Amino acid sequence: MLTQHFFALRKQNRSISQHDRGSIALITAVAFLPLSLSFAVVADGGRIWSQKTSIQNEVEASALAVAQKWTTNRTVCNASELSLTPNTSSEKISCAVTPRTNGVIATVSASSSVDLYFAQLFGRDTSSIASTASVRVGPTSRGVNVLPIAISKDNLRTHHYN
Repeated sequence: MLTQHFFALRKQNRSISQHDRGSIALITAVAFLPLSLSFAVVADGGRIWSQKTSIQNEVEASALAVAQKWTTNRTVCNASELSLTPNTSSEKISCAVTPRTNGVIATVSASSSVDLYFAQLFGRDTSSIASTASVRVGPTSRGVNVLPIAISKDNLRTHHYN
């Protein structure tokens, strides 16, 4: 009795699976569009993030250079001396040294555009990115025998120390 019931269910399942032929192809075709769009968003987003990180690092380095130049010979920054690594015509760089009561603040700002690949399908060719960094230069307010030191978090993450 039990074996007859098992074979009847198996026969019923076989007839259902024969009627469902091609459903996997249909599901794959329907799922391909959202998967492709997700890939496009991730690819263009990754390109924007990469350029933003690169420009942020360069702006921070430029702000430190401007502050160092001000401390050595008290010269005000010149934006024409600064440039981003992928030198494009769309980049804009500005810098300013603002005097304070106990020092100065050196600020560097940059903006650029990133060419997009997959977003061109929707009519968007580029994306604008901007970055700003400020460095305060002045005497320390507290502490005894304090030595200046700067460590970039990015360098700590990329080097593995045992």
